[in-house]
Amino acid sequence: MALDATQRDVTWFDVALTVADDTEESVLGPDLHQDAIYHLRDALRWHSRQGGLNWYVSSQVEVIVPLPRREDWHPSPDIFVVPGLGQSSRSSYDTRRDGIMPPFVVEVASPSTWRADIGSKADAYQLAGVREYIVFDPTGDLLGTSVRAWTGASGAWVEWTPTEENAWRSAVLNVTLRPEGLLLRVYDQDGRRIETSDEIRDHVKELEAKIDRLRGSGSDARS
Repeated sequence: MALDATQRDVTWFDVALTVADDTEESVLGPDLHQDAIYHLRDALRWHSRQGGLNWYVSSQVEVIVPLPRREDWHPSPDIFVVPGLGQSSRSSYDTRRDGIMPPFVVEVASPSTWRADIGSKADAYQLAGVREYIVFDPTGDLLGTSVRAWTGASGAWVEWTPTEENAWRSAVLNVTLRPEGLLLRVYDQDGRRIETSDEIRDHVKELEAKIDRLRGSGSDARS
């Protein structure tokens, strides 16, 4: 049962019969899958830290979601963000203890997971209270497009359509997400792309190398 392009009504009774817990096999994916997750998580964490936003940004940590008429559901979203919670080290996120379902969730499609990502898992996220949900396909080969996304509230999701620039503006996080190559890049409210810590370190190394070259040129001129 997959969400279509329009609003649809689903119930926990429907979803509880089909949604499955994530396993180690379903969480792990090919290198490009993990690279997309790492870069997105890093950019969101950096933006939160630099802006003093106090977000909890996590990747592939188990989320405990109560389900009716069966045991709890245990998804491990590739990326999820809870504004206001603050970054911490957790082995799981219990929606009963923390009082809120992560409002922003991203799954990166892989050959073994993409059908569930846009099907039973999407329905379950909707009913659990996720407000914005993105499925990102780095190559576009699985979904036929780079992004499928939904937004709204529990019981009233609609397709989240992109801007003319093929970007998705998040009301939850006040950022814009845009697929670029094999990555889903993050832009702040002023349109500046949020770089990852790896990219920032590369820039620092380039600057240091340039300073060393200039110092060397100055020494040569004096001699």
